[in-house]
Amino acid sequence: MVMGTVKYIDAKSHFVPEGKAAVEIVAGISAGVQTAKLLNQGSNYNLEFMLGDANDSCPGDLTVGVIAGSSVQNFTVHSNGTGAAKKYSLTFKEPDQVQPR
Repeated sequence: MVMGTVKYIDAKSHFVPEGKAAVEIVAGISAGVQTAKLLNQGSNYNLEFMLGDANDSCPGDLTVGVIAGSSVQNFTVHSNGTGAAKKYSLTFKEPDQVQPR
């Protein structure tokens, strides 16, 4: 599910690190992409994603916050605006027991 304002970009017009298209999270606007995965108790899950710029001559730091289960982490990459990306991953373990809230 897409939340907020994002732009879909294609490899013909922008730098896309993998595949033919990507999602650009618009700077300064609260936006994101949400996905859900049903896990078995005690199983591990590895979330991988690319973070970079679209070769749009817009330098600066790009920070993405990731929430996976009870794990929360920010990932930051410095962009020169020249079309570069870095792969990130976050591994978390589904608890053996569900804790009541």
